[in-house]
Amino acid sequence: MNTFQSTISSPRNQRIIFWVGMLALAAGIVVLVMKLAGGSDPTPVSPDKGFKPALPAKSTPLKNADGAKVTNYAQLDPEIKTTIRRFVVGAVAGENYADSWNVIAPVIRRGYTAKTWATSPAHPIIPFPVYNYEHSTFTLSEASTEIILVDLKIAPKPNTNLRPTRFRIGLTPSTKGSQRWVVDYWMPLWTPPVADSSNNH
Repeated sequence: MNTFQSTISSPRNQRIIFWVGMLALAAGIVVLVMKLAGGSDPTPVSPDKGFKPALPAKSTPLKNADGAKVTNYAQLDPEIKTTIRRFVVGAVAGENYADSWNVIAPVIRRGYTAKTWATSPAHPIIPFPVYNYEHSTFTLSEASTEIILVDLKIAPKPNTNLRPTRFRIGLTPSTKGSQRWVVDYWMPLWTPPVADSSNNH
């Protein structure tokens, strides 16, 4: 047995070789796991050079024709209130679909023409038998230059077996920079019932 074989076969050196091999194996496993965990997407996760984090731009509060910041429904311009009325009475109550056409955003009336909207037996709007619209309650939920949200509580017509119901209506500018608002959202507001804890014994 030559000197090299004697060195390799010594118990001490065999232990050293064993542990070196184990360390190399462990390092290989770590690299493999990191590659698998990172997925196959080669896109670097670090930001590009020169990247500067920034918060989303804040929306601008809505001001009415008098220049006052709108914080309640009464402060909305009359044109906006008229738009809401034409939509609710004309389209939701179904009393005048033709009149509601110009106050509804294209996203809602997509697939219709003004003529088919006025005469169609079905519309993509949740209907409600509105009674005494002027006696409804209106609460401003949000008002910015990008969106107006108003919550309405509407009474139903008599003998319909319905209760007064709360809805939310959303309006957006018809075009960028436009002062004309159109309806692009209409949904009932529903609050889930709360269980009576007094019955839990």
